[in-house]
Amino acid sequence: MAAAVDGTRKRMRPSREFRKPDLLEKIGSRAAGLIVEEIRSHTALSAEVGRIVEEIGHVLERVIAVSDEPQKLALVARAVKGLDVAINASLNAADEVNILSASTDVGALARALTAAASDPAVAKLDPTAELIAAGAARKAELIDMAGGLYPLQDVASILNISRQAVEKRRKAGTIIAVRTGDDYRYPACQFTPDGMIEGLDEVLRAMPIRADWMRLEWFLTPDDALDGVSPLEALKAGRLGDVLELARAHGAE
Repeated sequence: MAAAVDGTRKRMRPSREFRKPDLLEKIGSRAAGLIVEEIRSHTALSAEVGRIVEEIGHVLERVIAVSDEPQKLALVARAVKGLDVAINASLNAADEVNILSASTDVGALARALTAAASDPAVAKLDPTAELIAAGAARKAELIDMAGGLYPLQDVASILNISRQAVEKRRKAGTIIAVRTGDDYRYPACQFTPDGMIEGLDEVLRAMPIRADWMRLEWFLTPDDALDGVSPLEALKAGRLGDVLELARAHGAE
């Protein structure tokens, strides 16, 4: 079939159905060549390298799946280049330990990009890159500390109320919700099998700070005023008065 697709036919029908197989063949040949070279030099692929090669295969499948979507392809292209910079960045031992200690793959990537963005050459071209990457890394940490994020429908089911009622609470600021992309998600840490942690809504009403991620960070951060536990843990222990006092003082700073 490949031999039938000659140069003349390509000019007559420059459609994607001919370009895609050609591209896949080139990608497949290069990937196969790398694997063969690895096998020859090490006799057998290590389990970790095998997993990485498998993940690369999944990424290639997704790239081909969005090959008709220029915006997504451009996003993938820049992400791959950014990842290449992160992989080749000059990291010290402390950076590597910090990156690998992340609880999630997203967190590890965000930390790696933070380290790469601190490179003087990158900072010169994009002074905000390190700050943005560090912010993404911190958000990934907070999501992990919070036990993940629930979508709106799950929260409605947990609280046994309508989606509209959840949205009403979000707008009133009596539930913790963080913006992710064009949507809001709800940190799992604020919920119990019976609903929400008792007193949480009261603390949220008393707290002047309205920024969503700052609120979540405050609730999860241990504080000396609470004997070294976080406001969330103090609420779970029934210390509503102490948490309310701290929340009001925090807002006054």
